[in-house]
Amino acid sequence: MASTSTKQLEDTLPLQDPRHGQFAHTLGKQWPIYTLVAFDDQELQQLESDINKAEDSTGQSVLITTPNLSNRTLRDIYEHHIQHREKDDKIHPTLFIVADQKDYQTRGVLIIDLQVMTDTSKNVIGVLRCGSDDADLYCANLEIGNVDFMITRRRSKDFGVAITLTKTSDTLAKIRLCRLRLMINSIRMFAVMMAVDERNRAVDSLEG
Repeated sequence: MASTSTKQLEDTLPLQDPRHGQFAHTLGKQWPIYTLVAFDDQELQQLESDINKAEDSTGQSVLITTPNLSNRTLRDIYEHHIQHREKDDKIHPTLFIVADQKDYQTRGVLIIDLQVMTDTSKNVIGVLRCGSDDADLYCANLEIGNVDFMITRRRSKDFGVAITLTKTSDTLAKIRLCRLRLMINSIRMFAVMMAVDERNRAVDSLEG
């Protein structure tokens, strides 16, 4: 596939996600990996491994191979993603990775963010290119607000050049802390529900 700048690719997508601003609880979701070029099974496994097993990767990216979207367009992948997220609550609804080059290890992959906040506080769809070994970490940074999409994009002279993220040990620590807090809140909610249920049973027993 011929190389296309991310600005050109971005222009093929809608300005906004039809459900922008509606996804609040996305922590712990998996970032889908789609492909625009044909890979055999071994190459697909290698792609997923390169993204998930890179240094500082969180291992939260998951390869989506059905349906086969190779040789389609980024718009086709976008349309599939917004439908697929309604059926699969394990995937991240607004962040996904796209391999649009056969030699992704040197040319990088695309990060599609469906909830980019602009300087004028508008939610738009954004496209960036980064190294395949940075893709999972990049999504993690965006998820916890550790990087700003618009600022990072401005630092690039051309939307088509690879962007190098600063890897810090704090990123994974922040993600783990956020997940721990989410788990604690879930446990607290469960405890409250159990207490209410126990109280209702006691009341029913007395009334009976």
